[in-house]
Amino acid sequence: MKLQPTIYLSIILITTFLTQTTVLFGQNPIKISYERDENKGSYVFYCENSDVCSYIVEIRFDQLVNLRASRSLPFKGTVQRGRTKLFELNPVAQNQSTSLNYSYSYRKGCLRPKVDWDLLYLLPVAKGNKTKVSELSYLGERFGNEKKSKNWYALSFGMSVGDTVYAARKGIVVEVIDHFAQDGDNIIFARDRNYVQIEHEDCTYGQYELFRKNGIFVEKGDFINPGDPLGIIGGKNYQTGDQLRFSVFYADEYPIEKDGNAVLKKNYWTYVPLKFHVKGGTTRLLNGKEYESEHVEEIIIQEMSKKERKRWMKE
Repeated sequence: MKLQPTIYLSIILITTFLTQTTVLFGQNPIKISYERDENKGSYVFYCENSDVCSYIVEIRFDQLVNLRASRSLPFKGTVQRGRTKLFELNPVAQNQSTSLNYSYSYRKGCLRPKVDWDLLYLLPVAKGNKTKVSELSYLGERFGNEKKSKNWYALSFGMSVGDTVYAARKGIVVEVIDHFAQDGDNIIFARDRNYVQIEHEDCTYGQYELFRKNGIFVEKGDFINPGDPLGIIGGKNYQTGDQLRFSVFYADEYPIEKDGNAVLKKNYWTYVPLKFHVKGGTTRLLNGKEYESEHVEEIIIQEMSKKERKRWMKE
């Protein structure tokens, strides 16, 4: 599974005489800038997120001379789309020079997301269709030299040639890849796969994989409701035939060692064990069992605001 890596950027700034806003690396979705207040001698840091999804931003200072931050450092926080004020640096002693040296990194996700563990998902197949479910092992560990993510949990839904994939949960499309064509027969694992990734309201990400080349209907930035069509399934070259591979995960971290008094942390993805609405009730899907899809209004509108519900009812 292709996931957003952590991006590291660094800059050395000697800021004693700079007065203009400094913007870093304009080609990146995350830009860090600051504004200098000449009267106070302070620096106000901002983040500009030009992407449609959330990011975790971390700023570290290797050098900080005669400056004190308005919040604890290193800074780490979640930034949504648009411009966000992060913190201020104020001089400790007036009429003395200041300087700083910092670097920053960012990755997709939110700090400490409040995951809705009990939320119900729709089966991502057409209403009335039956699908056989399989729990997926992490083949990237075997074939792709990739380390298995913590609490790995992903499902495969058996489908037929030309079937449409439907959204299992409300969210915004944050990534679309649909230009890969699968070559060969009886494929077990392929690193390059067509997929749609959707960010949910609790900052988890739903990933739908194995679409047909150029078979995806949605675009980055589209708002999606449960039951909305996403694209045409692919995967006919795989051993198990046309199928959808689906998982939900969120950004997390864990301590790996101590550096003096500081605890170093490693980033990873935690996977969510899902509960689905199927014809006949709600359940955690069992490996090898067949289920019938039912797109009921109660599940479709469960995360909608009153305004969104009214709009959906009219449509």
